[in-house]
Amino acid sequence: MSEYVKYALAVRKKVSKLTLEQQKEILNLYEDTISNLASKAASAKDKSLTKRWVLDYQKELTKAKNELAKKINASVKVSINKAAKLGTEAEQLIMNQIFDVAGIDPGDHL
Repeated sequence: MSEYVKYALAVRKKVSKLTLEQQKEILNLYEDTISNLASKAASAKDKSLTKRWVLDYQKELTKAKNELAKKINASVKVSINKAAKLGTEAEQLIMNQIFDVAGIDPGDHL
């Protein structure tokens, strides 16, 4: 494996790791908000409008967090695939030039 390929793979791993860390941070923000609402609900008087509102809002935030997690996961997968394809473009261009110079027709299968 060439040094260039090693460096490219290392960079892609770092980008993937950063993306996953960002995803976790966003979901943690939701978790913190949901926890804060749970605390407010616990301190509110039973059957009060405040308590009912906080509990309902907490449920909606939980649903939104779960939906967001699904969307982020799907988006991250698409982005990782795109990044992987972009990362190989340079190698493909170099190989095409090598084939041209060598007079090799790689055809559509390569």
